[in-house]
Amino acid sequence: MTMKRVARSIASSQEQATRAVAPLADAGYVERRTDPSNRTRVYVRLSESGRQLLEEKRAMLTEGLSARLNAALSEEEKTAMYEASSCIIQLTEKIVSAT
Repeated sequence: MTMKRVARSIASSQEQATRAVAPLADAGYVERRTDPSNRTRVYVRLSESGRQLLEEKRAMLTEGLSARLNAALSEEEKTAMYEASSCIIQLTEKIVSAT
């Protein structure tokens, strides 16, 4: 993904996105690569350690959220929440693709 797209995805300027990505790159969670044909274009992607960290955090959040939802909501409420979340995701994707 280009830095321009990263900036758009997090609703910030390209300079702010670059500053946000720098510590992630320094920690080895993302890799940056400059386009040889256009030195102003920088690509960013998750490194293997970034993917592992993301999966670990995703699993931890999923387990914690699942336990809380099961303790607090009825099956009917969980179904309603799932349907509402699906709708929000679809609308968000539509907004992102329109920009």
